[in-house]
Parts: sequence; C-alpha cells; structure tokens
Amino acid sequence: MEVLIALAILGIGMLAVISTTGTSTRTALDLKQRTFAHWVAMNEAALLRASPTWPDTGRQNGTEDLAGQTWRWTADISKTVDPDLRRADITVALDDAPDDEVASLIVFIGKPSAAGLGAKQLAGPNEGERR
Repeated sequence: MEVLIALAILGIGMLAVISTTGTSTRTALDLKQRTFAHWVAMNEAALLRASPTWPDTGRQNGTEDLAGQTWRWTADISKTVDPDLRRADITVALDDAPDDEVASLIVFIGKPSAAGLGAKQLAGPNEGERR
C-alpha cells in the first residue's frame, strides 16, 4: 500500500514537471519570435529614417526573410502636428499568419534636409577635399 501511495505521489510530481517544461518551451518560442519580429520592425524603421526621401503618408508593406522565416511588415505613415515629422506605425507578423501580429513599433521620421547631409555627401567624389 505504501508503494502505491509513493508511486501516485511520484506520478503527480512528474506530471507537474512535464507541464512546467511544456510551458517553458512555449514561452521561449514566443519570446524568440517576438525578438525576431521586433528586429524586422527596427530594420524597417532604420530604412525609413535613412532614406534620402521623406516617406509619403499612407501604407507601405513588404516581406523580409530573417532566421529562416518570412515576416510580413506593414508601415502606416501619417502626418503629425509638427510639419517636419512623420509617424510610422510598423507591425510585423509571420507570412503564413498575416493577421496575427507578433510585434509592433511606433517611430517618428524627421524630414530630410540638405543641411543635414555632410559636405562630403553633397560634394562630388573629389570635390571638397584638400590636397
């Protein structure tokens, strides 16, 4: 009788360990996907900010391959109160589940100006250099 009780207690303990392991695995996978999706959003934000042209208002979208998966991103670009700033709401989802948002990011993009470019960028390859 004591052996049966000990086996029952051991079985309950093993079920708890298996359940915790499964939950930890799902959480780790979710965090991994959120991290990759956030990287995709940050890459798109960097491309918008680094572009020499100011993005038009409206929706832009595309796909990017990262970590062996295809990610679908959407950037909703809108005006702000400041005429020299645009707001970009970037959302990212897996390509095979485009309605299930994995990450989102809001960034502000300043209007590019000729004054913001370095003299080297405005000059030709040999102009502006001293010999």
